[in-house]
Amino acid sequence: MRYGKQLDEKLAEALKYNLTESRDPFSFYPGSVRTSHKVSLADRRGEILREQIAEFMKYDLGKDGIRLLTDNVFKMPKEDDASRAREVINEADREAKEEEEAEETGKKTETKTPVRSKDPRKGLVKILREGTVTVVLGKEAEVSEQNVPIVYGHRDTKKEKNPDFYQAESVSQSLKGRGQYASSPGIKTELMGTAYGVKYFRNYTSKEKKKGLQYETEYLIAGKESEKENLGSVFSKILLMRFLPNLIYVQGDTVKQGQAEALAVSILGITGLVPVVKLAKHLLLAALAYGESILDLRNLSEGKQVPLWKSKDTWQMEFAGLSSLTGRRKSVKKGLSYKDYLQVLLFLQTEKQEKYLRMMDVIEDNIKRKVPGFSLKDCYVSFEAETNMSLNPFRFGGINLPVMGRYQWPMKEISQY
Repeated sequence: MRYGKQLDEKLAEALKYNLTESRDPFSFYPGSVRTSHKVSLADRRGEILREQIAEFMKYDLGKDGIRLLTDNVFKMPKEDDASRAREVINEADREAKEEEEAEETGKKTETKTPVRSKDPRKGLVKILREGTVTVVLGKEAEVSEQNVPIVYGHRDTKKEKNPDFYQAESVSQSLKGRGQYASSPGIKTELMGTAYGVKYFRNYTSKEKKKGLQYETEYLIAGKESEKENLGSVFSKILLMRFLPNLIYVQGDTVKQGQAEALAVSILGITGLVPVVKLAKHLLLAALAYGESILDLRNLSEGKQVPLWKSKDTWQMEFAGLSSLTGRRKSVKKGLSYKDYLQVLLFLQTEKQEKYLRMMDVIEDNIKRKVPGFSLKDCYVSFEAETNMSLNPFRFGGINLPVMGRYQWPMKEISQY
């Protein structure tokens, strides 16, 4: 009854049926119905859908589910972690720049030695140019390239950038905003929307097959025009989420630091420029952490779990495999899944309402495949209806009693769901 242009007609039919079919001796009869002040599911920028999801998920999720969702969000690295990781790189960059300035003014001279090692960052940067989807899944992977029918959501045209591991500023910039900020208002409602978005929409690792969009949750997060772009954008976001804890680990691992310093000296072929070597060491460690993050994402895309914080036993990437992005991949029994990362990304969206607008795009597209022409703009959640009611003549003791005009009156009703 609440769908489509035939709302007035269906309301009139329902009123007539309920009143004229009554066994009550008083017989009422409605006139035509006129509706106004109609509000559809597509109105109010997704707020109506957000409220309905919050109510629904309270029963669907339960207290244990809410606690698990909250735990996953709060386990993410904090902004303080990101700040400390950035400061290590920024400090090395400052020292290197001061040393270079001193050299330019003739205050210091160095003795150069031949370059003895290839820089593994060159191979890494070259591979990353192929695109995140290809880097993670391989060139032969079958990936959906359908266009997304964007009606209600906003199209995101920003391009994801990989950090440049030769530039300290680029690496530092990629770590900005990596810390979670789960203390925002309305956290419980947002968790409900997040849970709904992950549970009831498909993602890359979903096993069931369906027609239409394949990477629905990825679209809720990325908002790109094509499925492949959405998948690539989400992959890039997860890579940066994995990059921070992996970088924190290698910055605190003395063995990895020693390897990076020796490699930096060998690559630069310079003696005496300690700050420059120090900067190169930290950029090599950053590249190693990023390479590890790619291996992590390959595991996640295959449905495996990845530990949030790495240890010696769970680390996979070595400098020798960095230029080709090969390493001994390790699986763990307990960690975070691809779905868990989608959940965190959905929760941490800057524009909170955007997920609901994009949900509306996906919901409408899915129903349209079965009901051509379907539109959420015709799904009414609230309306005001008016009609003229009449009390018909009725029998009393075998006599038909007349009904005067005073027994006719207008009726107004407000209905909302």
